[in-house]
Amino acid sequence: MHVFRSTRLTRRGDAFDHRLDAVVAPVLQREGFSEVEPYCWRRNLGSGQDVVYVNVTPAFFFVHVAHRPKYILEIDELYDFPDAEPVFGYAHLLTPKGVFGRTSGTFKCSRAADRDRSLAAAADALTAFAFPWLEAMCDPSAFADAVSPAAVMYKARAAEVSGDIARARAGYGEMMRRIREVRAACRSRRLFLESEAVRPFIYLCLKLQEDLALCSEVQELVGYRPRIVPLGQG
Repeated sequence: MHVFRSTRLTRRGDAFDHRLDAVVAPVLQREGFSEVEPYCWRRNLGSGQDVVYVNVTPAFFFVHVAHRPKYILEIDELYDFPDAEPVFGYAHLLTPKGVFGRTSGTFKCSRAADRDRSLAAAADALTAFAFPWLEAMCDPSAFADAVSPAAVMYKARAAEVSGDIARARAGYGEMMRRIREVRAACRSRRLFLESEAVRPFIYLCLKLQEDLALCSEVQELVGYRPRIVPLGQG
């Protein structure tokens, strides 16, 4: 999912912030969310964490919603995500009509009237669509279905937790195929060891129990030794 970079990394205390606090924040607070970062509300659950993030630009704002299951953290740890925006590969966009993963869900805010209408619409959509969707995402099967097809590792991990081992194996296998292509394309071992593919490679070797000798060698070279339960043995 394409993410437009927010122009607001800190609260400004302007008219937008005041209306956001008056209209949207109370809806989130009633559901147990707390604003732990500017424009980012989080709610801790037994299954993981729900996140609602308002991404603000001069003309539009976007509302991202995500359920971050505990079981998905071992996938997130494989990648160096930027800290500036708490938007994950499994976040979806909230619109006045529902929660979608692959549409441009924007709310206009360039004029005061547009801003006020959009914030009211966002507050209504949180109750009507976002909160029920977040509850549904606690089911690993539903999570696997909802994640973008491009997020292969997330889909595979959720499928594994749901007990669909065949689906998980297919996803992990596809990602391993891609990483092997990356490794083959690297002109030297050093390039591969310095690439972002090295940690997923180690993870997949351990998960699929493949190339274990090479995996051990790579682990020694990069100093990365995660404790991964092999597929089907959890």
